[in-house]
Amino acid sequence: MTVTRATPAPVPESARSVLLFGGSFDPPHNAHFQLPELVRSHLALDHILYIPAARSPHKKDAPSAPPELRVAMLRAGLAANPRAAVWTAELDRAQDNPAAPSFTIDTIRELRRQRPYLALRLLIGADQALSFHKWREPAEIIRLAPPAVMLRGDSHTGHPAAHLINDLASIWGNDQARRWAARIVPVPMIDLNATQIRSALLRWAPGTPPPDTCTRGLPPPVLDLLRADNPYRAEV
Repeated sequence: MTVTRATPAPVPESARSVLLFGGSFDPPHNAHFQLPELVRSHLALDHILYIPAARSPHKKDAPSAPPELRVAMLRAGLAANPRAAVWTAELDRAQDNPAAPSFTIDTIRELRRQRPYLALRLLIGADQALSFHKWREPAEIIRLAPPAVMLRGDSHTGHPAAHLINDLASIWGNDQARRWAARIVPVPMIDLNATQIRSALLRWAPGTPPPDTCTRGLPPPVLDLLRADNPYRAEV
């Protein structure tokens, strides 16, 4: 895909390393805010860039919330974290070509063009690691921004890291699976699911307290935005 927009990345000039975290963020929940910060700290990186996708090539459905609200929710949830910011590069590119999916390699190359001396890591979940070989130019992504892998609470029972490595070996072979094992970051597993939160938001009637699923899963600033503008609510 030809990149037609070059949105400046909001990375401090003093930063030397950045953790990239992309997704639909539909809506962004507590795990989206808490776990990347733990990963950033563990890897001793300077900054986190949240990159909301316009349309994921790995998902059939478009996000339920409009881009402006997803960005506003992310910024509200990150307001207290000076080491994180939202980069709207993929959303801005989509204004030129709304039907085009968001490809991670395009975004990484654009950041490399803007800040060639930044050390980059790409934060992904275990489910994304298992489908990573289907991404556009996976080897080049690994070269430019080696993945950091978070395990999900629902990925496996028992020993999720061992199960993940075994699954990756069936895709990449044993040598590459060992390299993937070194990319797993030991962070807590927070059992939150955006689909379940959207389902609860669908039932949240105007003027009533938010469902327990929402109060547990969403930070108060995000809840405040959704109280005023809830695109997930069922039409009556």
